[in-house]
Amino acid sequence: MIEKLLPLLIAGGIATHSKDAIKERFAGALSAPSRIATKQRMNTIFYTAQLHAIDEDSGIGRIKNQKEFVEFARLRVRIKGEAGGDASNDAWGIQMRYEPAKRGFTIVSAGPDKKHGTPDDERMTQDPYSY
Repeated sequence: MIEKLLPLLIAGGIATHSKDAIKERFAGALSAPSRIATKQRMNTIFYTAQLHAIDEDSGIGRIKNQKEFVEFARLRVRIKGEAGGDASNDAWGIQMRYEPAKRGFTIVSAGPDKKHGTPDDERMTQDPYSY
C-alpha cells in the first residue's frame, strides 16, 4: 500500500516545498503576453521617434525628459486593439519611465508587479536619433 502512495507523497512534498517557486513560474507564464505587448509598445515609441527625427520638418525635437516622453507617446504613438490606449503606459496600465542614456534613452516598464525599481521591470535602450 505504501509503495502506491510513495510517489504521491514525494510529489506532494516537492510541490509543498517549492510552492513559491511554482507560483512564481506560473505567474511568469501568465504575464508573458503582457511583457510582449509592452516590449512592442517600447519598440513602437523608438521607431516613431526615429521617424520624426528623420523628418526634420516635423518640428519635433529630441525627447529630453519624462514630461516630453509622456507627451510624445500620447500624441504621436497610436496603439490599436485590446491593449490600446495611452502609449506612455505599459500593458499593466502603469506609466513607463524615461531615462537618459549615453546614446538615446531607456524606456522602463514597472512589469507585472506594477512597481518601478523591482527585478521584474522591463527595460529597453535605443538611440532613435542615429540613422
